[in-house]
Order: sequence, then C-alpha cells, then structure tokens
Amino acid sequence: MRKIYVDVKESDGKRFFFVDFGSEAHGRRSFRLWISSSFVKEDKEGYFVEFPVKGCEIFSGKNEGTYILKKGDYNLFNFFVPSGYRGGSNFMVKESTRLYCFDIYESPQGSLGVSAGALILTPETRLTVKWERSGRLYGDPPEGTTLLYLDGREEEGIEEDIKELE
Repeated sequence: MRKIYVDVKESDGKRFFFVDFGSEAHGRRSFRLWISSSFVKEDKEGYFVEFPVKGCEIFSGKNEGTYILKKGDYNLFNFFVPSGYRGGSNFMVKESTRLYCFDIYESPQGSLGVSAGALILTPETRLTVKWERSGRLYGDPPEGTTLLYLDGREEEGIEEDIKELE
C-alpha cells in the first residue's frame, strides 16, 4: 500500500480533501482530485489516502482539470515511472482502463527530465504495465514490466515470465 498525503480546505465547518497531481511547466498541476472523506485516513503526520483504492469511481468536476473520487464499482491504482537525467518516461497498461495522466517536470521547463504517472481506474484486480524511460539512468533499467495487485503488491522485471504466458 502506498500512502499519499492530502491537503485540506475548510469551509462552513466542513473539511474537503484533495491532492494536486503533477508538476508541469513552472509547477502548474496536471489536475486536482477531490477525495470523498470515506477514503481518507489520519495518522500523526496528517491525512492520507492509501493506494490502490477499492470500490471507487472518478467523476469530472465543474472546473476544467478537476475530478472527484467517490464510492463506486472500480479500483484505482497509482503508477509512476521516474525518468532518467535529461530524459523522459512513458508506459502502457494492457488491461481495459481509464487513465488520468500527469507529468512531473524535474526543472521549471522540464529540461532535466519529464517523468510520467497516472491514476488508473479499472474493474480489474491486477494490472500489467509495460514502461520505458530514457536519459542518464545510472544503472537503472531502461524498460520493464510491472504487475500491480489490489492488495498493494508490485512485481518488477518479469518480462520473460509474461512472454511465456502469452
């Protein structure tokens, strides 16, 4: 399970939870995800959401670039591929999904690298993600396959096993 800490806005005595995903040119966010309080937990460091999220749905918000996470029939995974120095990254999900993609610029204009990530909404309990990255990798693999499970496990680097199954 992966924790992502959330921000809080208060209005009329009510708390509203959200996370800004992405950091594009000059720090502009890719999108904002408002989160139903039923998915938010609290510890000593603050409020957080654990990924993957079970039993949810994402709806479009009134403003462009905003989404709302509520209870539903799907599962939500969070996947991120860091780029190499002055490189980029991308990925492909083999199963049927809805992707809410975001980029992380490693510098204000992205000249030090652009890393890719996404929130992946799916009815599946296991996902197969094929990814690649470029740039100076300092010994890290340039490509791979990751299996994401609903219990939070991730299995890396099993391309040969997957090819045998196909």
